Amino acid sequence: MTSKVACSDGRADTPRESIPKFSYDTMKLTQLRSTLGSHGLPETGSRDVLVTRLEHWSKIFNANLDRREDLQHTNSSLKAELRRWEEEQEKSQGKDRVAMPQDLGSYEVGHFVKWFCSCHCADWVAENAPC
Repeated sequence: MTSKVACSDGRADTPRESIPKFSYDTMKLTQLRSTLGSHGLPETGSRDVLVTRLEHWSKIFNANLDRREDLQHTNSSLKAELRRWEEEQEKSQGKDRVAMPQDLGSYEVGHFVKWFCSCHCADWVAENAPC
């Protein structure tokens, strides 16, 4: 689908093509960066970040093209929406993250001891405690 959108600087309308659906997971890293760059989007981050960014951009960009022409947003406002969305994703993922200890072996032993004592030590103390 092609749509014409008025440019914010007063130039003539420029046609915009919808972004086709890709199998983003099979794209090479250079292809992902190239596609993001062609839309003027950041090309930094891990592969997962790039795929997620391109998927979300495709959704909001194509959804915008489906709007009535007088209600369509500019690319700069869509990019601002993408930035806000990425910031929200980072914040929500940061809350769910749990810091892993450096020494995983002692971490596991410590938790096993806590679990074992919570299950068995109370019974042993109750059985062997002097009245």
